[in-house]
Amino acid sequence: MLSSPATRDGDMASRHSRVDHILSVVENSLQAGLVPGKAAILVACSGGADSTLLLDVMRVLQQKNDWSIAAVYVNHHQFGGSEKIEKNLRTKCSRWKIPFWALSVDTDRVPRGSSEATMRDERYALLSEFARQKGFDRIALAHTASDQVETILMRILRGTSTRGLTGIPWIRDGIFIRPMLQLTREEIVEYLKVRRLRWFEDPTNQDRAFLRNYIRHELLPLLRRRINPAVDNALLRLSESAAMDQVALSKLASEVRITTERNYLAKVDFDELVELPDAVRAWVLIYMLRSLEGNGANLEQRHVLELLEKLRENKTFRLELQGRLEAYFNKKNLLVQRKRIDLEPFSLQVDGPGEFVLPANLGKVIVRIREEWDPGLANAHHVFFDAKSLSFPFFLRSVKKGDRISPWGMRGSKKVVRLLRDQGIWKEHKKMIVVMQVNDEIFWILGVRRSRMAKVTKNAKKVMEIVFVSNSAA
Repeated sequence: MLSSPATRDGDMASRHSRVDHILSVVENSLQAGLVPGKAAILVACSGGADSTLLLDVMRVLQQKNDWSIAAVYVNHHQFGGSEKIEKNLRTKCSRWKIPFWALSVDTDRVPRGSSEATMRDERYALLSEFARQKGFDRIALAHTASDQVETILMRILRGTSTRGLTGIPWIRDGIFIRPMLQLTREEIVEYLKVRRLRWFEDPTNQDRAFLRNYIRHELLPLLRRRINPAVDNALLRLSESAAMDQVALSKLASEVRITTERNYLAKVDFDELVELPDAVRAWVLIYMLRSLEGNGANLEQRHVLELLEKLRENKTFRLELQGRLEAYFNKKNLLVQRKRIDLEPFSLQVDGPGEFVLPANLGKVIVRIREEWDPGLANAHHVFFDAKSLSFPFFLRSVKKGDRISPWGMRGSKKVVRLLRDQGIWKEHKKMIVVMQVNDEIFWILGVRRSRMAKVTKNAKKVMEIVFVSNSAA
């Protein structure tokens, strides 16, 4: 039986209404603090349904907002067909007049069959560096309410604190944004059908060996069928409630004064902690860790609970934490500090680009040769040298008596031990310091200061990039 024109018109109006609703949801999210008024936004696209919607929505929204967008595809080389996805995305972006790039994950670092976490960390590192090189203000990711539900349930099953119940944050590291966290997977598919947009189904999304896929395809359908048809909304409400609690607790904890000595010690007077409830104390402990390791660091929940129990006893204690950190309480102060290690002198030869693991779990060093570089990435852990002026082989080694360096930004040379002392690095931590030496000259104290040698100029044709990845918060 044929539908009447009125019915067809009503269906069409309903479909357009749902499309407008999704456009409004994403736009409101972006305007609520995820992006500045004028922004260059890099949209991360996998070719799947979620990122296809995100790219289309951003394309529409940029016409009425002061935003410019571009797209990027990250090839993980985890399955066949990725080249076809890249080609289709490139064609689509060309038709839509959207700039497009494709990035490739290093398969030596992330071989086929790697975990979700490994692939995610490498992908985020690639995207972050690329966005900074190209001048993008934000990187838009296509996480949804359905992803949020799966993440919360996954954390519950693995064991989490109420911090973990807050789920996927709207913004991460000040650059990654997630404007689709209020949209479900069903809404997204409906939008794409109305807009007549095709997408690619990643075959790895069906692999139940990944916990997220098992939760998506097996556990959640079972819970909806046998326990609660609205379990998704129940988990999202739980997340929102936990997030409100964590905002309040973290605000109270931020008022506690934490004293730091460089990046080796964080200290709090016990008088500042004595009247606080454990939930606020837990956040103080996290802030102490972050004062040493950066804003992204989190204290493992088992360590949080053990520290809180020790503090309640009000007795002197020393407790090992993750990585090379320890907590120490002397009834006057609570301290989180790096542990002293007794490391035998060592020397490691670097014959060319690659990844080099340091002894005693100190971390690793990554050496690359590039034709372009971004000076904005340079810091004490990430340095660049003129590849023509710095040749292989060179050596990674421990500090020796009498070592000197010609520090960047200073005249003449200086004893390494004197420079370390000026940087607030204690004598007992000197064995944790690694230097790079070529011939008889030290050109970098890892994580501290580089030398003036092999400075990159505008005439440099190739650049040696060296990154020190510390395991202190592993």
